Formats: sequence, structure tokens, C-alpha cells
Amino acid sequence: MKRSSAEFAACIMILAFALSAFGAGRNDAGLFEEVSPNVFLFRDTCNVYIIRTGSTAVAIDCGDAKFLPHLSQIGVKNIDWVLFTHHHRDQCQGVFRMLDHGAKIVVPQGEQRFFDGVEQFWQTEPIYKRTWYRPDFFVLSRSVSHIDKLVKDEEVFSVGDVQAQAVQVSGHTKGQTAYIINVGGKKLAFTGDLIYAPGKLLNFYSLQFHFDDCGRYGEEETLKALASIASYNPNLVLPSHGKPFGDLPAAGKELATNLMAVVDYFTRKEYPGWTQAEYPDWFLAFKDSANNKMRTYVIVDSQGYAFAIDPLDGQTVDRAMKDPRVKNIELIWTSHYHFDHIEGIKYIKQLNDAKLYVHEKLVDVLQNPLAYSLPCLIEEPIKVDRAFKHGESFDWRGIKFTIYDFPTQTYWHDGLLAVVDGKKYFFTGDAFYNPGHPQNDNCRNYCPIEEDDGAVASAKLLKSINPDFLVTGHWDVWQVKPEDFDYLIEYSRKIRPLAEKLIAQPEVNMGMDEQWVSCYPYRTVTAAGIPLPLAVRIRNHLGIAAKASVELRCPAGWTAVPKNIDQTIDARKTGSLDYKLTVPEKTAPGRYIITANVIFDGTDYGEFAEAIVDIR
Repeated sequence: MKRSSAEFAACIMILAFALSAFGAGRNDAGLFEEVSPNVFLFRDTCNVYIIRTGSTAVAIDCGDAKFLPHLSQIGVKNIDWVLFTHHHRDQCQGVFRMLDHGAKIVVPQGEQRFFDGVEQFWQTEPIYKRTWYRPDFFVLSRSVSHIDKLVKDEEVFSVGDVQAQAVQVSGHTKGQTAYIINVGGKKLAFTGDLIYAPGKLLNFYSLQFHFDDCGRYGEEETLKALASIASYNPNLVLPSHGKPFGDLPAAGKELATNLMAVVDYFTRKEYPGWTQAEYPDWFLAFKDSANNKMRTYVIVDSQGYAFAIDPLDGQTVDRAMKDPRVKNIELIWTSHYHFDHIEGIKYIKQLNDAKLYVHEKLVDVLQNPLAYSLPCLIEEPIKVDRAFKHGESFDWRGIKFTIYDFPTQTYWHDGLLAVVDGKKYFFTGDAFYNPGHPQNDNCRNYCPIEEDDGAVASAKLLKSINPDFLVTGHWDVWQVKPEDFDYLIEYSRKIRPLAEKLIAQPEVNMGMDEQWVSCYPYRTVTAAGIPLPLAVRIRNHLGIAAKASVELRCPAGWTAVPKNIDQTIDARKTGSLDYKLTVPEKTAPGRYIITANVIFDGTDYGEFAEAIVDIR
């Protein structure tokens, strides 16, 4: 149906008024957009599409089900069926309202356990020592009572008067499924979060399926899925976020170009400027027994007193302690919290009463690991004996050391400079691959893309220090020159324009930082009846101050005070919205999930973050 210029202008004015009143993406005003005859879009926590069939309708996804009170505006009395594309909370958090409404639900077979097996998921999914980086916890807080229909890849099925074909489109999630539906003579493809817009994805972090694959598997799955949907020749693509669009082949080609550029950037490359160096005689390297890729370094003085760096585990520490050159380890430093750099710390402390020195940023994640949801994290707390500010120095056995904030592979990362015989040795932990490539590819570690933070800031720090040697956590010792740091700086800067072409977010870090909204503490172990503090932390990546509105959603009978908090967060700052939870005294032992529904800068992101409470 074509509209005149006047009608179009009027629609734009109405839309602008609604968005200013209710916030982009909220749609509490009940504003439906007819995107194709008898197909309506309601912008909830995701795009909800309503296919009208007389006075009843079929929905594709349901978001927070805010559209239910407004169905009469499009002449619909009931939603008979909801077809879910995937399990992420922003797609389906309103499913319980839909079931109460009387709707039946269709779930892709590959997503089943995230709908009717949620309790088992939360009980069994590993939280600690996770060596994969997908956002696996963006899952409902409880199971649905039933699923009315499971659909397989390529299955053709009917729900009421609507016939659909399910097409698995892995990428954003493994079991994500699109639906090909003919409505009014047009072939429509409801594609979930496979693609946001021509050339664009909702985020990059959802594609990081495996450890160290830099998103390659997610890229391959996404491009295969796009080709599969294109083979159906849809007239219109209707994504879960973004606007409906046509010409999928052109849109997919643009996306392939942008996505491959980002994945290629993160894929390891060798820079020929670095020269591998011999280990100096004042420190030893103990490699792991499994694959010789991990290093525990031990600096020793002439009397056998030792300083351990990134102690891998007890077995490696044992080998170090049996070395005749090592008499007593009295000091420890670690570059970051990953288990392959810290599991030997407690062992050393038990044997030698050694002291642990780190940058102040690492203190809480080491001493209070349950408060965080991060990859490669261990559950056991490790006591820090001295915390250092950026650039603060200390002397040990005649050697001057300086500790720096050094965020690269992860935000919680520091670096250590040792000056020996006039030469500067900088211990980089896992900041750089071998050789010369920043290891800033794993989104869940949080690798900010900024000029004054992340890999760029760390590369600029190295240029200002100008060390003679870099001592890496997995790739030995390298002799470097001043011009090598210029290369590092420029290479670290390249990711931002590449990611901006790919990611459809107000600021690129919001599509790279899976936990720009997080709950603190992430996990609490407690008894029933004890009040619990809980904060929702929001990193405002925008260049302007922005308002956050957060509602805590708790298990039945629990209360949060206050339930809702509004707070304006300054540009590029982190805000903390602080709550107090009351847990009923008769709460049964078990695991409970609290979610935080977030409206930020006018957009409803749904139950974006969660916290775990284990009642003992």
C-alpha cells in the first residue's frame, strides 16, 4: 500500500511524538506499524511481529509482551500462537504472560532446553573456569510449564490459519530459527537476530562460540544461514532488532564484507619486527607439562630468594621449588585473573608465606570472584597483600619493579616493569600474541575499544616506557624496538572503524561488551531470611550523559527495595544502582535467579543482566 507524501509526513510526526513521549524501543503507547498487509511491528524489548488472521493473530517472538493491552488497536482480540526464534531473554521474557493469555508456543528444537529445562540449565551450567566466551546466561529465569510444538529445521507446519517453514539459522545462537511465511502474496522471512540491517549485526559477542576462534565459527554459521534464507527469495526480511528490509542478497553481501573484516582483524598474525630473545640468567621459565604453552616465570637472586610471576598451578610450582637455584619464593605477581595464571598462588602462599602484589584493579576480582561472571575465573578467593596504583614502584632484592594498569586481553589486567642492569623488561601477561598482535579479541573478557583504554592505551604505555624486552605469558621473550610500539598502536586502533561498520548500536562498545550492564555481586551464597545488597552496574559507553531506568525482577515472594531506580549516568562513566533484597525466611534451599530489566537512553533492553542467589 503506497502512501502520499502528506500521509508519510503525518506518520513521521506521530512516530516522533510517540518516541519522545515513551522512549525509542519502548512502545508503551501501543504504537503498531503495519510493515506488510496484516503484519504489524511492535517495538518491545525486541521487535514483535503480529500476523493478523481476522480477530486472532500469530506472534513472532513476544519480548516483554507489552503489546497485549493494545491489541484492539489493530482489531485483534487474542494471540493464539507465539513462534520463538531463539531463547535470549529479550525475545521471550514475556512468555509467561503469553501463556496466561492463553497463547500456545512454538520453540525450535535446538532451543528447547532454554525454555522447558531452565532450572536444570541454571543448576548445571558451569560458571567457573569457562574457556568459552559465549553469552550463555542470557536465559529465562525459570522454565515454561510446557511447549506446545517443537519444530525442526526445514519443517513445514501450521498454526491456525498461518503456514510456516522453520529454517535453522545458527549464528547469534546455535539453535536460532527463522520462519518463512507467506502473507497476502508476499514471502516474509522472520530471521531473529541473524541480521540487523544491511551490513549490520546487533552485536559481535554472540558470535564467539569457542575459545580463541575470534568469532570465526559464528561468522561461518551466520554466512551459511544468510545464504540459506536468501535461497527462499523472501520479499521482506523482518529482523528481531532493526527495521524490515528487502534485497537480502545485497544486505548479506554487505554483512559478509563487514563481518569478515572484523574476524580477520582478530585472527592472529605475526609481525616480523620482534626478535625472539634468550632468557636472562636472573629468571627461570617453567612451562606447563601438557603443551608447553604456559609459562610460570621465577626471578631469582644470588641467594636463591625468588619472585614468582603468573604461577600456573601447584604442579608447575613444585617443579620450580625443586630447582636447585630456588630456595624460597617470597613474592608473587600476576598479570590477570585467568586460572592459568593464578592457580599456583595459594600453593606458594601455603609453602612459603609469600606476598601477592597486583594493580588495585585486580584486587576485588581476586578476593571476591563470586561477585563476577567472567571467563576463566576460579571460585576460590585469593588474598592480595598489597595493591598498587598505576605507575607505583617497589624494590625487591636490588631490582626496581613498577606495576601498571594494562588492559588488553581483559580489562582486569596489569603489567610489570623490571629494570635490570640498565635494561627494561616488561612482563605483558596475555596482552599480546606472538609476535606483535594485541590479544583483545574475546569480548567476554571486556576489551574496551577506546583511545585512552584497552589495547590502544596499553600500546601507548609501552611506547612511553620503551622497554628493551617484552616477556609474554605464553610466547617467551622478545627483543623490541621503539618503532614496534608504533605498529602496536596503529594496529590496535584499526578495530574501531571496522567494528563501527558492523555493529548496530549507539556506540560500538555496546556491541562488543556483553556486560555493559551487570549485577554485583553476580553470585551470592547465603541463608534464607538475610537481607542482600545487590547493585546493577551500567557502563555508559556513550559520549553523553544518559538516563538508566532499572527494575529488579525477583522470584515470587522476594522483594527489592526500591523496585525501580532511575539514574543519570555521566558520559563514559559507570553508574551503580543499589538495591536491597529481602529473601523470605521459609525460602527452600536452591538456586534462584534475579534479573534486571534495563531501559537505557530511551531503549528497553529487557532483562539484560542477571544475578544468582544460592540459598543453603
